[in-house]
Amino acid sequence: MRYGYARVSMKSQEIGSQIDELVTAGVAEQDIFRDVGVSGKRASRPGLDAMLAGLQLGDEVVVVKLDRLGRSMLHTAQLATDFRERGVGFRSLRDNVDTSTAIGRMMFNLLATFAEYEREMIVERTVAGLEHARENGRLGGRKPVMQHPLALQVKALVDGGLKPVEIAKQLKVSRATVYRYLETYENALEGVWESASTTTCPS
Repeated sequence: MRYGYARVSMKSQEIGSQIDELVTAGVAEQDIFRDVGVSGKRASRPGLDAMLAGLQLGDEVVVVKLDRLGRSMLHTAQLATDFRERGVGFRSLRDNVDTSTAIGRMMFNLLATFAEYEREMIVERTVAGLEHARENGRLGGRKPVMQHPLALQVKALVDGGLKPVEIAKQLKVSRATVYRYLETYENALEGVWESASTTTCPS
């Protein structure tokens, strides 16, 4: 069997384009598992968990892009290893990865390594930027969320793989502040981040 997996982080995002690409790649629509409004950093994702539980020898898993699958390079690599050990093939369409071939496995490892490096660099730049803003007195007072530097800082650290409690500690703010940006203003933040980044996988 060939299974597809699609995910979007925000409920306001459209998952249809991923579904269309998977169907074009030969995955039957009823065999596509989906997680809508679920962050890639969450340990539990119902759609992914259900797909993994049902995989058998000879099956194939297809995703649009690597970052739709694992929480991190390590998690994605672990999933690929699990697929290989269970005799399950894996393809990432936009990354041209096919782990049933030696070249595909090599490409997978390279792409996953670069993806993890990029996340780490985002975290480092975010923290450095916030410290610079603090030193120059640009974080005082309450501003509308779209103008507040913390909005993008929090979003960037989430994309970098940190949990809310870790973000609060890293940025020296309350957890309530972090959750306020993540939950109350998530749609606005998503729009700002997508306009500032060309590496995020679109819906």
